[in-house]
Amino acid sequence: MSFWLATSFSMTASNLIQFVLSLYVLDQTGSATIFASMLSIIVFPRIFLTPLAGVQGDRIRRLKMMKIVMLFSIFFMLLFSIWTTFFGKLTLLGIYVLVVLLEISEVFYQAAEYAIIPEIVPGELLSEAVSLSKVDDGVVYVASPAIGTVMYHFFGVQGGLWITVILFGLSFLLNFCISTPYYKMTEKVEKQSFMTDFKDGVYVIQKNPFLKHFILIAPLFNFFFSSVYAVTIAHTFLVSLNIGETAYGAYRSITASMVIFVPLFVMSIVKKVETKYLVTTSSLIVSIVLLLTGMVISSAYIFGMQMKMFILIAITILDCFVIAVMMPVQISTSLFYQKTIPDEFRSRVMSVSRMLSLASIPLGHMVFGILTDTFVPYINVFISACGTFLCYLLYRKAFRYLS
Repeated sequence: MSFWLATSFSMTASNLIQFVLSLYVLDQTGSATIFASMLSIIVFPRIFLTPLAGVQGDRIRRLKMMKIVMLFSIFFMLLFSIWTTFFGKLTLLGIYVLVVLLEISEVFYQAAEYAIIPEIVPGELLSEAVSLSKVDDGVVYVASPAIGTVMYHFFGVQGGLWITVILFGLSFLLNFCISTPYYKMTEKVEKQSFMTDFKDGVYVIQKNPFLKHFILIAPLFNFFFSSVYAVTIAHTFLVSLNIGETAYGAYRSITASMVIFVPLFVMSIVKKVETKYLVTTSSLIVSIVLLLTGMVISSAYIFGMQMKMFILIAITILDCFVIAVMMPVQISTSLFYQKTIPDEFRSRVMSVSRMLSLASIPLGHMVFGILTDTFVPYINVFISACGTFLCYLLYRKAFRYLS
């Protein structure tokens, strides 16, 4: 239990302060461009440092790495908290530096966190442990914006910084309560350079035909799937249909809540259905749902704007269905990595996978942003449906290597 509490506190702290800082930037500058730039710079430390974090996660004890990262996080958060207490204001440059430092600590913490679960629980309970981890992530994801808004309203950015220090401190202390009874000692080998260690992880992927294809398809799927919801659907609701921020907020809250509840009910599916069937079937279902979503949006252009309430409700239902379909896939894929990748390479392989996926998201956002400014929204959704169907075909081919 200490592990899940420790990760909850660390993730909550990071998400809360980043949300508080974004509100502070908007409050101080009123600039959407500056606000967007603050959100976008976090991608770069994730892309460039994820491989290094993966190597370190395989070089040293993962629990030790989590403690070191938390101590580093407490240190720099204390510096910023003391600065704002005595000088009263954070500069824009200071905020950028703080956000980058938060992302660096998060990258290294997650490299150890994602790979340590098999050291904590026995193999027969791994499914439940991964599912609980997904619920944990979902609660933090849903609750952080609401708590962050209240925190900023009552305590401001200074109070937010000190509360973050306390949460990081609790996470640090809880790390000392984590037990790793299933940790396996690996043979002591001569320390190699970072590039050599990283290449060893890439070699594990290259020599496994299935992993090589699977890890390359996942970013392509993210490119089409994540971006259409983050950019095209958001633009459709707020600009094309002009449904208002309240209605859009309700849509986001309803769909986000699925992240909490779905993992609680899908364990029987994850245990009974093989990963290959979950992945391929879900990809096909997602492409069909996106096709239906495009048809729903097109109704506004055929029958007029009086259809916008129907479109809002229909897309909310379809989006919830997609999340319900994809959640078992995420749990099953995570389990597949935990069970099949050798312990001494697990952090590196999972880090390569995360790095590629992370790199595809901003690229997808940019491409779909251009498409959204060029074509009517439902055309972009149809493009996304075709892209996810292509991923379905590629996944089917990849799983042939597994058998």
